[in-house]
Amino acid sequence: MGYSKIEYTRPKLANYQAEIIDCKKRFTITEASTKSGKTVSHIIWLFEQSIQGSNGQEFWWVAPIFSQAKIAFERMQRF
Repeated sequence: MGYSKIEYTRPKLANYQAEIIDCKKRFTITEASTKSGKTVSHIIWLFEQSIQGSNGQEFWWVAPIFSQAKIAFERMQRF
């Protein structure tokens, strides 16, 4: 089955957001105050990982409680 080409333009990010999601390290830790753009930047990161993935590969958003994961899921759906 053939796949369509995906055209994607990364949304505008603050410099600190781009530095975090473009980091080549295996692990990163993001410590920031509320409303600083953590969720949005990490949704972008997860989406970019998923469009580079292979057929059948899964990408998860893990959070301490379901309602936090649901917030990210619903935001990603809107984007």
